[in-house]
Amino acid sequence: MDKRAIVKAASRLRVAEKAAAELAECKTHEAFTDTWYTFLTASKNVYTILEQGAKTDPRSRQWYGGVAAERRGDDLLQYIYEARNDDEHGLEEMSEAVPGSLSVGVTKPGFSNRIRLDGTLGGPPGTALTITPLDGLPILSKVTSPHIRLRNVKARGNRVLAPPASHLGRPLQNASPLGVAEATIAYLGALIGRADALT
Repeated sequence: MDKRAIVKAASRLRVAEKAAAELAECKTHEAFTDTWYTFLTASKNVYTILEQGAKTDPRSRQWYGGVAAERRGDDLLQYIYEARNDDEHGLEEMSEAVPGSLSVGVTKPGFSNRIRLDGTLGGPPGTALTITPLDGLPILSKVTSPHIRLRNVKARGNRVLAPPASHLGRPLQNASPLGVAEATIAYLGALIGRADALT
């Protein structure tokens, strides 16, 4: 493995880490989109650089072949790789803004989803809406804050990849965009360490 590839890949990883940290601070969908693009591009660059660095000897080329196979077989890694390609070459957005919502009468054991509403939705300020359970059980409400979620991406061969739900054979603990970014960064950092062991 060419040592220069390790240095350059580590630089791209730092760019990805910076972008991931900025994701949590994005106040608008537009800001998120710009930052996500930076993250996707820097993440893919780690692979591109390590592939070039692995061309120096047969052992490194074989190692990189295993890395590429691992990426193709992993839900998270393949999504990130194809999301960058789709973002670069396609027209669809990679994410969408989801408005906040309030669900009343959420179905869950021990709670009522048989309710009666008295009042007017969307009335003038101060209008009261009374929610009464019809079975005497408490009513469960769920507030969902506004957030950004990842969308399906188009991959080569007209395949569609859903946002990742697993990584390295285990369910993702946090499938939010930030959770996906953090899991990707952890993997890429370890990957660069494995590559460095070949120098």
